[in-house]
Amino acid sequence: MPTLTDGPLQSLLQLTSGGLPTGAFSHSYGLESSVQDGQVHDAATFAEWLEVHITCGVAPADGAAVRLVHLAAAAADWAAVVRLDRLLVALKLAPEIRAASLSTGQALLRTAREVFPGERIEQYARLLARGEARGNAAIVFACVAADLGLPPSVSVLAYLWSVAASITGVATRLIPLGAIAAQRVLREAQPWIRDAAARAERRDERALGGWTVGQDIAALRHERLYSRLCMS
Repeated sequence: MPTLTDGPLQSLLQLTSGGLPTGAFSHSYGLESSVQDGQVHDAATFAEWLEVHITCGVAPADGAAVRLVHLAAAAADWAAVVRLDRLLVALKLAPEIRAASLSTGQALLRTAREVFPGERIEQYARLLARGEARGNAAIVFACVAADLGLPPSVSVLAYLWSVAASITGVATRLIPLGAIAAQRVLREAQPWIRDAAARAERRDERALGGWTVGQDIAALRHERLYSRLCMS
């Protein structure tokens, strides 16, 4: 893992902070349905759900795209960035998960243009305004990371970590999960998140795509729940 100097390190910490206004705290990606079904009901069952969500869903699709887009944006290959952006939309089978990625991504874009201004994020914003790009969270994150000068491998790991931390915060409200228990889940997740990031880095564009059928079905069922805390 490359060593970061103070400037990029501090920017990375800010970029992955839960305080960044992306609205991620309001999306459950099917977790709320699984909680109401009783499938996820404590720290242990949530840890299992989280590992599947990251290793089988997010890492092989969004995580791998972060690296590819980071490299493409750095090389000014905007045709590749747009192609990967549209591919991610197509790979998200559940409309709720697709909408969450676009909503949080476009919120991150608005924030990044103010907080982390740079050539690549501005070019991406122009592509989005013209209707060429779509605004997936992973794509925006990669463009910001490229502007900040972060190494691609760091960007992938940081993105997966930020997703895990965000959904763990949601779990504290839904299960509910105590704050210390939530932090323990994240601490114990570090080895498999690191492994998932390493596998994601080895995927090329033709191999993008995850497989979380159960969680996709839970996300499809979410809008029909009698009561909901998260967006559908």
